Amino acid sequence: MVAPLPRPALAPVGAGLVDEEKEEEEAAGKEGKKASAPRGRIAAAKRMFRGGRPGADKGRRMFAEVVGEWPKCPVAYVEWAKAEREAGSMGRARVVIDRGLEAVPENTYLWHASAELEKVAGNKKEASRIYKRGVEVAGENVHLLQPWGYLESRMGNFDRARSLFRRAVKLDPTHGPTYHAWATMESDRVGDFSAARDVFKAGTANDPNCPGLWQAWARLEASQGHFLVSRRLFGQAVACAPDRVAIWYSWARCEAKSGHVKLARELFATGLKLDPKFTVMWQAWAEFEEGLGHYDVAKQILAKGLSLNPNQERVWLGMAHVEVHHGNYARAREIFSEATTTMPAADALPLYQAWADLEAKLGEVVRAKELLRKGIALGRSSGAAGVDNTNRFVHAMHALATLEYRGGNVSEGKRLYEEALRFEPNSPHVLHCLSVLEMRHGRLSKARSLLKRGTSSWPHDPLMLTASAELEWRVQKTTGNAEAGKSKARAIYQQAVDLVPGDHKALKSWAEMEHKWGEKHNRNKLLRRAKVLRKTGPTAYSLSGGQHP
Repeated sequence: MVAPLPRPALAPVGAGLVDEEKEEEEAAGKEGKKASAPRGRIAAAKRMFRGGRPGADKGRRMFAEVVGEWPKCPVAYVEWAKAEREAGSMGRARVVIDRGLEAVPENTYLWHASAELEKVAGNKKEASRIYKRGVEVAGENVHLLQPWGYLESRMGNFDRARSLFRRAVKLDPTHGPTYHAWATMESDRVGDFSAARDVFKAGTANDPNCPGLWQAWARLEASQGHFLVSRRLFGQAVACAPDRVAIWYSWARCEAKSGHVKLARELFATGLKLDPKFTVMWQAWAEFEEGLGHYDVAKQILAKGLSLNPNQERVWLGMAHVEVHHGNYARAREIFSEATTTMPAADALPLYQAWADLEAKLGEVVRAKELLRKGIALGRSSGAAGVDNTNRFVHAMHALATLEYRGGNVSEGKRLYEEALRFEPNSPHVLHCLSVLEMRHGRLSKARSLLKRGTSSWPHDPLMLTASAELEWRVQKTTGNAEAGKSKARAIYQQAVDLVPGDHKALKSWAEMEHKWGEKHNRNKLLRRAKVLRKTGPTAYSLSGGQHP
């Protein structure tokens, strides 16, 4: 029996209620959206971009007319830039936002949109500079300080992020999203649960009607096994927003993990009564029942979800996973076949990729490649646009490139990695794989160039650091200093582990290198720690066993 297909990724437990980036955009937009805006004409211009190049040209003319009549309407510039970005024209998008900032330099919505463009392109350092410039021009403003702090936290600059969060809450002590982003950084990124609780306490005291704060705090307590406290906090979140299905989803998953079967079922049912088309709820409930051994119940739940909306890719993936988990590969293939013909071509690529993953695990590598190529081709011919579809293309091409490379077709693998980078020039996963390919075939200068490109956009990404560690060892080895290379590589691996204490992948990558060096004791020690980390959550670790703050 082959290894089970990876479960279709569930939304984070807090999804749909407090998405940090979504809240940043909404908050930053409040001021800008007060301006009078020709909503109908903006919507019509955006629709034109869906018609390929001729439609995009007409859409540009329509947007130009709008900003000509309303030159100080920030929404028009932002929506125009979004349309350009989704059409793959990042250069045009930047020009549009710059034009808006010339017209309304004090508008925080435009500064935030400019930073978001760079974040999407992977240019986090540039996004940080834009936030700084925005604060200098528009003045201290919580709608810039909060997303700027969140960005710095994602880059690993925790002290700077704390400073920005403090400035934000000093300006507006009732701004719930700031407390949420700050507490989440302390718990998820730093691993300091006590500090996270302190922030949640301050946030809920100053903004008691923010459901996202109560929900995030409840999730923290559930992750630490404090289920009674978690339940009380979820109750507070529900009291603030009883119709928000994402709270019920989050609560149900926490109760499911804690083993409270009856309550979890009640919560799943309540959420789906509020919104029967909340896809991830069907998926999560089915996964929960399958984990209890209720195979037929899981299938019934997923079937009901599909009957309400057949274009739910997550539910199709869930159905296929249930069959794979029970060894019914023929039935899983039938589900994938039905799903890929039912779903719109623009949305079917993740299904083709999951199907290809199954075939590869079953040893049908040729069939896996065919499915990936077909999915990519259909997505292109459908004219799919947008950030999500760009990411899907990159993921699919990354998967196809990896299959080619592992099959010995190095040149084709390299070509596909490079093609993926044309879609997303700063993708950390693709840059990591391509740099590893280059260094393992002796092209160390090329590998160094790719890693420099990656670290300039993602200076604190563990993927970039682990690849840099291997490169450092290989470079030193060519000069006859292999032992010195190992020492330098270990220091870089330690930096990657310390950077994201809750991520076990850096430890596993380090363990692989210790194995390559013949250091069996170090390898086993690192693998044990990685295994514990997956179960217990973040704790910083060093090879010597020391703890790091």
